[in-house]
Formats: sequence, structure tokens, C-alpha cells
Amino acid sequence: MAKKRYGGAAMVDQLWNLFRETGDPMGYLLYKAEQKKQQQEKKPDKAA
Repeated sequence: MAKKRYGGAAMVDQLWNLFRETGDPMGYLLYKAEQKKQQQEKKPDKAA
């Protein structure tokens, strides 16, 4: 899986290292959910 290079790349590397060490797929799923939430927060909030 190719990693996208962006602002949080260091965090991605850290999580991948953690995933490889623990073999915990839930950690990765939680990360993906958090990433999606952050992307939504980055968008201009028209309701504000």
C-alpha cells in the first residue's frame, strides 16, 4: 500500500510501525476514522 505524503506523514509512519509491532488491525481502523474526521474539520465550516 502506497503511503500518501502529506503533513501527517510522520504520524502515518508511527502508526504503521505500531501496526507492524502489535499486528492490531483495530489501531489502523481507528486511525482511518480519525483521519476522515480531521479531513472534514479542515474543510471550511459554512455553518459557523
